[in-house]
Amino acid sequence: MRKSIYPTYKDIASDVEKRIIQLDQGYDSISTVITKHGEECHRKIDKLVKKLKTEVDNMKVIHKAAFEKHRAEINQRISDIDDEIRKLAKLQESNEISLFTHHKNTITKFRKLPPKVDASFPIFTPMKFQEEQFHQLFGKLSTLSLSSKEQSYNSEIKQISPQAGCSPPVKKLFDEPVTITTIESSYGKYAMWPV
Repeated sequence: MRKSIYPTYKDIASDVEKRIIQLDQGYDSISTVITKHGEECHRKIDKLVKKLKTEVDNMKVIHKAAFEKHRAEINQRISDIDDEIRKLAKLQESNEISLFTHHKNTITKFRKLPPKVDASFPIFTPMKFQEEQFHQLFGKLSTLSLSSKEQSYNSEIKQISPQAGCSPPVKKLFDEPVTITTIESSYGKYAMWPV
């Protein structure tokens, strides 16, 4: 017990202690890989969000510029109409017929309304993911596999010499009997095998 079994158990305990340290390091490594992958996914998502927002801002600039141009054209027409109304008011106040005859009729010009500028907003359609689909996109973790092998440590018990202890040594059994010696007697030949 003292020279063979006890040291073997001490070795096993030391091995288990090493495995526990390796276990912590292994799981820390897996967690680090998952964290780095998550950070990379966040960077890609942030980059995509920034790109889409830039596209939205560019569309807004174009949309707003079209309306501002349209507003400027309408305001110019309003200013032209105001000028025409003032001219007509002066013509009405004066009693000179020659001014009326030389004046062009601009009512038909302003009667035709400008085309209406309209634009629809772009539509963002977010992709809907079920949690399982999101897990598949991100990555997956294999399942934990634990096993216990009954005979794993048995081979590690050290053999003791017969002089080292009081118990008899464990002898290896042979599959086939082996003849050590043959003795001849008056009753015939007898074979001796190792015990």
